[in-house]
Amino acid sequence: MKEKEIFDQCLNQLRSLKPVLKISFSEQKIKIDNRRFDAKIKVETETGKQEFLIEIKRVLKRPLPVHLLFNKDYNKKPYLLMCEYVNNSIAHDLKKHNINYIDTAGNVYLYATDVLYIERDGRKIVLTDSSTREPAIFQPKGLQLIFILLKNPELLDSTVRELADLSAISKDRVSTVLRDLKAEGYIQEVGKRKNRFVNKKIIFEQWLANYSYRLRPKLVLGTFKIAPSVMKNLPENLSNNLIKKPQGFAVGGSLGADLLIHYYRGTATELFIKPELFEKVKIMLKLIPAKKTNVTLLNLFSPEIIYKKNTPAPITHPLLIYAELLYQGGSRALETAGMIYNRYLKQDFDEN
Repeated sequence: MKEKEIFDQCLNQLRSLKPVLKISFSEQKIKIDNRRFDAKIKVETETGKQEFLIEIKRVLKRPLPVHLLFNKDYNKKPYLLMCEYVNNSIAHDLKKHNINYIDTAGNVYLYATDVLYIERDGRKIVLTDSSTREPAIFQPKGLQLIFILLKNPELLDSTVRELADLSAISKDRVSTVLRDLKAEGYIQEVGKRKNRFVNKKIIFEQWLANYSYRLRPKLVLGTFKIAPSVMKNLPENLSNNLIKKPQGFAVGGSLGADLLIHYYRGTATELFIKPELFEKVKIMLKLIPAKKTNVTLLNLFSPEIIYKKNTPAPITHPLLIYAELLYQGGSRALETAGMIYNRYLKQDFDEN
């Protein structure tokens, strides 16, 4: 189901709700500071009027994308999430965070002080074959390719073989992803073998929303606990012991953020490594399985992940550091994510 269809059907569900007298709306995309919203609506009831900023999402799964917490009550305006379908489990998570939502089946949680309060769940949706097929761009392998293209849009003009090598996916999958990108209106041909993003910010936000629950779980090689003494000089230990593997590892997450902007060092550590180095790194860092872990090893599926090499250890691209900080959550991590976005990503992804 396309975003326009989701928006229209959710509006119809809103109109059918007993407290609602009138709905007016604007489908123009709205940008407030660094946040993008898909539309704005005004709901009128007998007791008053309330505007809502709208975000439309085709699919929503656990864990919730952390950027939803950024949007909630953004700029003092209530926020409403419109989805194709919200199951009971996801509905529980959204309510826990006081995030308003409505889906095309009529499941809804909507609260505005002194204006309206509506809660309804348990409604099912029947999906057709066409609506159940998720575009290849939002599958893990597709998201790997999207990362490569977001990092360097000039690669949109590369051959299928070149893109397959860079993103570690098959040539057939590359062709499918590129076809879906065009079909969904994310890229456009502007000449012979010349392509460009139509709206880079939209595909960036779609990639980000899918990173935590689709791509990241597929990249995880293992989670472990590391001793404080080993953690203390972790970047240097990695570089000294893997000096012959310069394209084999990079530091991400909050440790990568600390090496990049020297502002915040959280308790979790994410290391992107070549899978063949898994046992070597595990032994070298004395990593042990534990109930409470603080180190995650992830698959460095492409050398394009590596951003800087002249730090105490190579670090991942700011796009991945940003995504990991949003995944971690917490006020300091989110604050640091905002700083990294403003310094390293804003110029590439903000609309003019």
